[in-house]
Amino acid sequence: MTCTPESSICTTGLNGMLISGIFIQLLRQEYSGGNVQDDKLDGCRWVPSAHDALQEDPAASTILIESVYKWDVRTIGQRPALLVRRDQQAPQILGISGNRVLTMGTPSERDMQDWGYEHATPVQGAHTIFAIAREAGQAEVLAQESSAHLRQFGPVFEREFGFLRFHLSQIGAVAQLKESDEHFVVPLKVEYAYYDRWKLIPVAPRFAGVSIKNEGVQ
Repeated sequence: MTCTPESSICTTGLNGMLISGIFIQLLRQEYSGGNVQDDKLDGCRWVPSAHDALQEDPAASTILIESVYKWDVRTIGQRPALLVRRDQQAPQILGISGNRVLTMGTPSERDMQDWGYEHATPVQGAHTIFAIAREAGQAEVLAQESSAHLRQFGPVFEREFGFLRFHLSQIGAVAQLKESDEHFVVPLKVEYAYYDRWKLIPVAPRFAGVSIKNEGVQ
């Protein structure tokens, strides 16, 4: 992964909230730069605000692309939507001893103050993207377009963001939205894996402050 000085991925690593933001931005780019392949979606365009490129211009955008928790069925109106939800994140146990971390390096004790111990644990996770529209056919077309983008560019996303694995695993059946009988939804599930990495640097001897005395045998 190539990191710029401004990249938060290089300082914090991947996590559920950051991955949600990645999905939102990837989908916004698809629907803002003329990358849509299906002519039926020519009218779907996400337009950034003139004051903040990370926020939409609600007057100009004809599709909502946002976190599922920011969506309100009462205000969506006629616009189709792509809503992103984080699913379960599962740290994996490594080794027969049940150790949850993998020691990546073991410097000598005299180097511990400077080196510390680097650890990494693989995390398996998933996100669901809900393609929502007023008509079942439009929800299907929106889901097919978005799933094709995620599937075809998956290897690029995997490499650029440092995933161990990134793939579209499911395109769900179209169904009527529970929150509104005037909307239909198709869920898309993307599964991935990444390493959660950290370093532990001791700042004091392990038994500092503990007094051990040998009283001997009388």
